[in-house]
Amino acid sequence: MTRMVTDLNGNTIPAFNLGTVQKKAYTGTHGVIDNAVGADTRLVEVWASTDCHIAVGSAPEATTSTTPVTGKVAKILQVVGGTDKVSFIQQS
Repeated sequence: MTRMVTDLNGNTIPAFNLGTVQKKAYTGTHGVIDNAVGADTRLVEVWASTDCHIAVGSAPEATTSTTPVTGKVAKILQVVGGTDKVSFIQQS
């Protein structure tokens, strides 16, 4: 059973459970998180310390042509639980 978080008026509040944090260093060569996201995971929050590009998939390889992410701004991504990983490469 899913428990929904509601405000005082009974409206659903979009809230997320905190999960496992995975960190990965990235430079001009792409870095990929070590483990796939959890089996029940559908969304992940990505936060990068610098401008970068990301890719998501079972064997992702970020390039400077993949999705850009502004440094120090969180981005929420949809993922396939138990399968997907996230790859990063520094903005050149």
